[in-house]
Amino acid sequence: MKIESGELLTLYPVPQATGTNDCMPRCLSALTGIPLVAWPYLTDEMYWQTLDDVLGGFGWTLRIRGRPPEGFAIAVGPANNGEQHAIVVRGGTMVYDPSIRNDGLRHTNAYFVPERAA
Repeated sequence: MKIESGELLTLYPVPQATGTNDCMPRCLSALTGIPLVAWPYLTDEMYWQTLDDVLGGFGWTLRIRGRPPEGFAIAVGPANNGEQHAIVVRGGTMVYDPSIRNDGLRHTNAYFVPERAA
């Protein structure tokens, strides 16, 4: 995906089931074009390392930001049910929630911007 173009290429029509932890991979796949099947099940112990490994294998990296960028980013924070969640935002406004609930976040703790690795 060309993030700078301002278009999401890959949104998955089957929403994330309640209790699964694939919201971040779904958001990353939507922004990068990495196939959803490329993501292994993410365990708590290896969550960030696995994300980094898969992204790196496809030539991507993540940059963390405290404030929403103008373009696309992944916002993370608690969902309305209290579980940690990830959604895609553009300029801080939700444009894609992979959850079946589709109700976004209570508040955002951080923003992650996928970038092509140098």
